[in-house]
Amino acid sequence: MKNKKIPSDIAAAIRQSAIDGWDDDAVMVAHTIETEKAAYLELEALDFGTAAGFRESIIAAVSEISEGWDERLSMAKLEIEAFQELHAARFDGVPAKEISRLKNEAEQ
Repeated sequence: MKNKKIPSDIAAAIRQSAIDGWDDDAVMVAHTIETEKAAYLELEALDFGTAAGFRESIIAAVSEISEGWDERLSMAKLEIEAFQELHAARFDGVPAKEISRLKNEAEQ
């Protein structure tokens, strides 16, 4: 991941956020920048598996909730895990029409 380049606008926003959050604590500013950049790169490289078709909507949703890349990454991982669990779930005994209705409702 270290070989990947972070877009300059995102790098600048990460840096400014770290400075805004930690002001005169240079060690924490540096740590926050490193952590946020790593999280950004990991999110960009993240394998969405069966949720690949929802990659952009998952990223958009977690981005609305959080400005921090580390938190976005954590939330995206949880969303992917939930999607994969639902995708693999078996609903024996539940009518197909009801499953379809619930899927449609969940997509809204």
